[in-house]
Amino acid sequence: VMPRKKSLRGGVGAVGSAMAKYFHPNEHIHEKYPENFQTRRLENVTIIGDGTELVRQQQQRCYYCTVPGIDDVLHIVAKHFKVEQPPAIIFEEERLPTDASPNGSAVAPSLSDQVEESRRSLQDVETNVLSRHASAEDIA
Repeated sequence: VMPRKKSLRGGVGAVGSAMAKYFHPNEHIHEKYPENFQTRRLENVTIIGDGTELVRQQQQRCYYCTVPGIDDVLHIVAKHFKVEQPPAIIFEEERLPTDASPNGSAVAPSLSDQVEESRRSLQDVETNVLSRHASAEDIA
């Protein structure tokens, strides 16, 4: 028996597959595959984000996905999704200590990093505005 290949880490743009029955809201899956949604494996599913959703009365980490042939964004508990093509940007929760720093292109900056960067750039603007006494002619 061949061992199962471990799933790659998730991130925006990763492509993979999962059993149709694990996608939510499942009405969309029922409409598209009424006869075999319990046993069908959906391929070429693209991850567009991650977050926490209430699934089976528990808050669980999920991927938000686009499924070929279904117009709505669906979510699936991350452990049920097999990543087959790695993402350009790995999700913060799936980073390893050996990954590139958040400033590298291999990992996505966390929301707190993005907020801090925005604050720094705003402080730079404020400093420049307050330190210069520019007249209208200087600006034009």
